[in-house]
Amino acid sequence: MVMDKPPSNFFNLFSQILKVTGLLFCFIFFSFFYFSCSNTAPDISNVNAKVIYDYENNADRPVQKLSIFLQMKSEVRRIEQINIYHKETGYRWIIKSPLIFETNSNQYAGYTNCQVAGILNEIPEGDYQVFYIDSQGRETFSNFSISKNENSIQNTKKIESYLASDETNLMLAVYDKDSKLISYSKPESKFEINKENQTYNGEIIFKTFSEASFFRLIFETKEKVYMLPKVFKEEKTDSKN
Repeated sequence: MVMDKPPSNFFNLFSQILKVTGLLFCFIFFSFFYFSCSNTAPDISNVNAKVIYDYENNADRPVQKLSIFLQMKSEVRRIEQINIYHKETGYRWIIKSPLIFETNSNQYAGYTNCQVAGILNEIPEGDYQVFYIDSQGRETFSNFSISKNENSIQNTKKIESYLASDETNLMLAVYDKDSKLISYSKPESKFEINKENQTYNGEIIFKTFSEASFFRLIFETKEKVYMLPKVFKEEKTDSKN
């Protein structure tokens, strides 16, 4: 029995079908692989929580803020909100627009401005729980604690010797006219910043950062951040008042 000869374009058509089928298979496979990776349940690997003491001036008590960042094992872009709960007081913070970023292959989500309303404005010490909720409503939680030394926060004069400690890191934060952070780093020696008496060469700092409107000296410890008062360009000062 003799078979009819297939059309001349049969093999070309068959080859194209194989290509399309192969591409479709690859697309389905990688789509499934990506979805599987990005759809993993939320998982917190570490909690970084600190109390920020924000000094408006050198004489008054600072405004206290709780800063918290969660290091995530899961995809951080799927976050919906973060809830923070203080067990003893019942205080709660619901963060619906958390900050997210990635550095050194680590993913973080958090917030730097959790405050307590009222005259005292004090972040309570003790045990906390933090809940991470993703866009599918799945959640995970972790615990952390806050300890404070009330004698160290009255005003900038009270913390001078404390800030000079070797365990305290000095950072320079520089901002533009819209209060946008343009630099956050360890200060160069030419800025002549002295940790113990908090003096600096403002002229050199503003010359180095021509777009700067003001800067702040920031002292970091393991559990606390002290933000000293803003120094504005218009003040034309070489040291603190």
